[in-house]
Amino acid sequence: MIKQIAEMNPKMIEMKEFIERKFNSKVLEFSAYEIRTFLSVINEARTLTIDISEGMKENFIQNFYPNISSEDLSSVNNFISTELPAIIEVAKAVGIFYICALLTASHCDLSRYPVRDKDPIKYYSLKNPLVKFLPDLMYLLSFALRRLKKVIVANT
Repeated sequence: MIKQIAEMNPKMIEMKEFIERKFNSKVLEFSAYEIRTFLSVINEARTLTIDISEGMKENFIQNFYPNISSEDLSSVNNFISTELPAIIEVAKAVGIFYICALLTASHCDLSRYPVRDKDPIKYYSLKNPLVKFLPDLMYLLSFALRRLKKVIVANT
């Protein structure tokens, strides 16, 4: 199922590989182009709807419940139809939180504890790509929180 989701948006695979390269290089500064690319992929992913087809259900059952009895098959199908969509929505929200955390991680110390050669007042101007795209990031975080609230309210 994950492969099918990734195939719907190949940019997600590119983004995953990009994140891995960034972590391996230990440089967590992002250019305006990189942030814009992240925002583009996240915006596409947040509006992505995943219809769970019969083929996806069968694939899910084969992968996670290969030896399921016919008596239990009904409850698993019910889980797939009712609970799995909520899990997917939560995963989309968590993905947004993860990307926003990744984009801002290198700034947690500098913004609070200035370094000798970097003045936060000068560094965090509109020339800084993170500052430039902060309204977009805040919108995505707000969207993710609303999405989580909707899932929580619907499932309580």
